[in-house]
Amino acid sequence: MSWGLADVRHRRRGDRGRITKAAFKGLMILGTLGIVGLYGYQVGSGVSEKERASFEREVNRMTGEMAAAAPVRAAQEVRLRQLELALDGATARYRRDVPTAAEVEIVRQARRRIESGVPVARIASIVAAAPPEERCEPALETRCIALATTDSLS
Repeated sequence: MSWGLADVRHRRRGDRGRITKAAFKGLMILGTLGIVGLYGYQVGSGVSEKERASFEREVNRMTGEMAAAAPVRAAQEVRLRQLELALDGATARYRRDVPTAAEVEIVRQARRRIESGVPVARIASIVAAAPPEERCEPALETRCIALATTDSLS
């Protein structure tokens, strides 16, 4: 079995046919994939455009609501400042008017003394005469002097 010139040509034609068919199939697959990709892109673009339009409407609605709520918010901020000032004033009055635990104890002891017969004027004069700080006498200094005695010499 020899390979003649005709057989080689025939074989080459068959190879070309197979190569052409394979190339055609590849182009068909690429074309199909391209068409499917283009269709997907078109659908995705449409969906994206609808979502963008929906988001724009939502932003416009919210912007309108914010603009409508701005005067109400400003009035609420003014009212809040007024309430904060009133609270500060009430807190200051509370601290000024409500006695501390030490002051309550002083009043309690003064009432006991008044009920036991001490005149109110005397208690008031004692309170008025109390100095702002304690004045204590300085501690007495004692010195020890060693004296020589007859017992200590021997």
